[in-house]
Amino acid sequence: MAERVKPGPLLEVTREIAEVRRIYAALKNSFSDSSSMAIVISSAVASEGKTLSAAGLAAVAAAEKEKRVLAIDLNWFRPALHSVFGLKQTFGIDRLNNGNGISSLVQKSEIENLDVLVAPLQEGKTMEAGRQLNLLAEKVIQQARDAYDIIIIDTSAMYPTNRRMLDPAVFSNITDGVVLVVMTHMTPRKSVKRALMALESSGAHVLGVVVNQCENLNG
Repeated sequence: MAERVKPGPLLEVTREIAEVRRIYAALKNSFSDSSSMAIVISSAVASEGKTLSAAGLAAVAAAEKEKRVLAIDLNWFRPALHSVFGLKQTFGIDRLNNGNGISSLVQKSEIENLDVLVAPLQEGKTMEAGRQLNLLAEKVIQQARDAYDIIIIDTSAMYPTNRRMLDPAVFSNITDGVVLVVMTHMTPRKSVKRALMALESSGAHVLGVVVNQCENLNG
């Protein structure tokens, strides 16, 4: 049984669940067949609220009782999804590399029909960076698609890039689409434009932009 920590800030999302439902409904309407979806959640820069957005969308998706939903943390060097759900990181990168699949690694959340695949522990050493990790993450996504109906994937921000990051543009290209989260009055317009251009040039299907804390527009 997964070891749990103090419940995370998912409650903050549920207080605004009506808005999250509207976003989820818009995402479903983007597809002619929404019975199976894998959606990447990213942002132009860090600290835009993408992890809470991903968690909220996964929680709303799980309300469709006939769907199996998985939230995945692919921001392996700055993981946060586990804390949002009150879970702990329980395995190392070697468990993903051994070919046994993700079925033994996913954890049950406290939300019915919603499982979570947390980021692997770094175990006191730096994970190998570059293409090999991106390929491993692609395998994780494919395994998830074989086992779940709805997959919500939390990734790193698009910028600033570094040699250790898993590339959100790569995952966006092999999933059904990407949502970019931006923070009102915080995210530079040029950063958003740059991120959108990078995603589009990679072949990603940009589903839209979620403006976080939009009430600030009136402030």
